[in-house]
Amino acid sequence: MIDPLWITFAQRLVGVSEIKGSNHAPEIVAMWRDIKRSGIKDDETPWCAAFVGACLERAGILSSRFESAK
Repeated sequence: MIDPLWITFAQRLVGVSEIKGSNHAPEIVAMWRDIKRSGIKDDETPWCAAFVGACLERAGILSSRFESAK
């Protein structure tokens, strides 16, 4: 069975995590940009919705582009 493209993008992000201190994980900041929330420039903001949204957007599927998982 072939995984949907957005799942393939998600699998590539396994292991991404926050960076302690004032530096921020570039991949997490990129997720915020991908869902059009470029005003969020850190990895401390809960990023579960950004993760799913970015995977969808990278696969060519319009996400909710909302920063909340609710």
